[in-house]
Amino acid sequence: MIRLGVCTAADNIDRAARAGCDYIELGFAAVADMTEAEYRRTLSLVRNSSIGVEAMNGFIPGRYRITGAEADSAPIQEFLRGGFARAQELGVKVVVFGSSGARKMPEGFTDKAKAEEQCAQFLRMAGPMAESYGIRIAIEPLSYREDNVINTVSDAVRLARSVNLPSVGVLADYYHVLYNKEGLGGIAEAGALLWHCHIARGDTRTVPARGDGEDYRAFFDALRAIGYNGGVSIEGRINDFDREIGPGIALMRELCG
Repeated sequence: MIRLGVCTAADNIDRAARAGCDYIELGFAAVADMTEAEYRRTLSLVRNSSIGVEAMNGFIPGRYRITGAEADSAPIQEFLRGGFARAQELGVKVVVFGSSGARKMPEGFTDKAKAEEQCAQFLRMAGPMAESYGIRIAIEPLSYREDNVINTVSDAVRLARSVNLPSVGVLADYYHVLYNKEGLGGIAEAGALLWHCHIARGDTRTVPARGDGEDYRAFFDALRAIGYNGGVSIEGRINDFDREIGPGIALMRELCG
């Protein structure tokens, strides 16, 4: 069964539950960088809610370099250990690897094949570490506006297969799929490697709404066709949480069939 959630702060977890969400998705780096007092408050909010934190996005902050001439995974390792430990305690199962600030090729670096291999090297380091905490990593393709290395679901699938680790899979994001005009064929190509999804309205990157002109049904039909049973998180601009999330989740639940 597809589970539905929203990317938001822990302060909104009870509002998300009332809106019909099955979980919330927090920011990995935001949680990893919290003071101990801030983290304990977040953990308390989650433990006292009727829903949990099943996924995290915002994985590697831009202060680290994954690609480029200055790429260095060594300083990332301590950050990951602390972040994975907190993620595990929060109950997280999937961490999303988008992280365009750290992942995209920096200005002046144009060797895309090298950048892809650097991403693979990062995942070969981070994947087993995540697995040791009971967590999997889903590679997120990003729009051409945000990234210049991994842009389509097919790109992510190719990278995941080259890494070939049980803890590394892929993500499909409705917004990025539309922005890049790639179509939905990558979902079938991913198959069992598809572990998580994001969704937002294609033109405004806001919460899906009934009658907004988007073909969300095709997206959910493609997910059902591969027997997908992971999460789909609303990831976009939220103008009015209490007015938008409930109807958005209700629409998505209807489309889940």
